[in-house]
Amino acid sequence: MADAVEAIRQGVKQEADLLRRSDGVVVITDDFKVQLDRYRVDPAKVVVIPNWGALASIPERPKDNAWGRDHGLVDKFVFLYSGTLALKHNPSRLLALAEAFRDDPAVSVVLAASGISVDQLKAMPDDQNLDNLIFLPLQPIALFPSMLGAADVLVALLEADADEFSVPSKILS
Repeated sequence: MADAVEAIRQGVKQEADLLRRSDGVVVITDDFKVQLDRYRVDPAKVVVIPNWGALASIPERPKDNAWGRDHGLVDKFVFLYSGTLALKHNPSRLLALAEAFRDDPAVSVVLAASGISVDQLKAMPDDQNLDNLIFLPLQPIALFPSMLGAADVLVALLEADADEFSVPSKILS
């Protein structure tokens, strides 16, 4: 564990150094400037270009669609997490969600995701008996509208301190 913590510290140090040496830094929200100030990045180098979901390119789809049928989700109440599941996320919340509905065969918790936290969840012991926790790889963007349509609840995870370096634009989608 100490080695992992040290590796993260070194990575943060390298990132801060890289940002300080950059000719310019583009961020997607003013909130990111807080972290850049901590890294001692010259504010004159920082430009904000808002980055939000492209709503016009995400048509609404019905719950009963080909993607949902292909994954056996049409007759289920579906909690869906889609995207990267990394260090800034808390996978134990998804695990707790699946555990809360463990005995309800009508509920599925679907992770169409990749990242270190997905690997951690997949590595949990089989005796957890979480048949309702479904792992899928990231889906092609062409399937994204149908995937959203098949879900009843779209899940986003963001720890309280992550607002300074992460904006979950997928919430808008």
